[in-house]
Amino acid sequence: MRNIFIDCGYNIGDVTDDTYKQKGEEYDYFAFEANPYLFKAYKDRHPFCKLEEKAVWIEDCTLPFYVVKVDKYGEDNAFTGASTLNAEKSKWNMSVHKKEEKVEVKAFNFSSFILNNFKKNDNIVIKMDIEGAEYKVLNKMIEDGSIDYVNQLTVEFHDEKTGESSKEIMREINRKGINFSNWH
Repeated sequence: MRNIFIDCGYNIGDVTDDTYKQKGEEYDYFAFEANPYLFKAYKDRHPFCKLEEKAVWIEDCTLPFYVVKVDKYGEDNAFTGASTLNAEKSKWNMSVHKKEEKVEVKAFNFSSFILNNFKKNDNIVIKMDIEGAEYKVLNKMIEDGSIDYVNQLTVEFHDEKTGESSKEIMREINRKGINFSNWH
C-alpha cells in the first residue's frame, strides 16, 4: 500500500506544501497545473512533488484554457487561480475580472491516470480545485470506477459560476463512503 497525495489545480502549491508539512515523506506527491504562468513560476517549488503542466480532464487532448490576465483590481495578474477550461466559468470570470487570454493546454484523462498508476488498496488523497472541470472529471470517475480508488476527496465546486449542479456527484460520493470535504 502506498500513500498518495494528488493536487489537481496546484496553483502556487500551498496545499501541497501544507500536506507535506503534515505528512512528510510518508506520501508520494503528484500535482497538475494547466495555467502556464503559474506552472512556470512554481515548477521548482517542491522537488518532492511530480508537478506536470496539464489540465485534469476526461481524455488526452489539447483544449482552450482561459487565463485571467487582468484581475478585478486592474492588476496584470495571471496568478488569480480563476483560470479555467469551462466556458461558462470563463464568462463568470469576465463579469468580475477585466481581461483574459485564451491559450491551448495539454489535458489528460485523470481516470486513466488513477487506474493505470495506483491500486485500490493505496491510500489516495485528492484535492481538486479545477475551476469548473470537476463535474465532468468526477462524473467520469464515478462512471468508470476510478472514484473507488479514492479514500479522501476535497473539492471546490463552482455551481454558481458554471450553472452546473454538484448534487448528484455528492450523492454518489456519499453513497460510496468516500471521506469528503468542501474546498473553499
